[in-house]
Amino acid sequence: SNKENSRLRSHIKDGYFEEVTNKSAFLHDSCLEVHHPKSPEEFKDRINKFLTDPIDVTDRPWEINISSGPLGSSGAILNSEELLKQGYKVETVALFRVHHVICDGVSMSAIVKEMSDEKEQLDSLLL
Repeated sequence: SNKENSRLRSHIKDGYFEEVTNKSAFLHDSCLEVHHPKSPEEFKDRINKFLTDPIDVTDRPWEINISSGPLGSSGAILNSEELLKQGYKVETVALFRVHHVICDGVSMSAIVKEMSDEKEQLDSLLL
């Protein structure tokens, strides 16, 4: 939505933030759906790659990957056996990273708050 922080709708051009107005720049339209990890080792490798590969800030200074698969397949949920017994069958893994430039002069907590479904509740608590 247009309520997203302007830095989430920006890229870096010539060393400065430039807001991108096309729809693909918005957070909800830019989540990349990837194949689901088949093992805890594959999930660890994905996290390692996510943490070490540079972000192309000329595109956008953040990245989101989402995958879904059988509950317990990635190893991300420690109590998956108990959840399976309760009838849950699917897990979703979401990895979100931002380049450090997105926080310059802006509170990261404000950005996270703006992205959450509970934004209005959090605003009222802060008041």
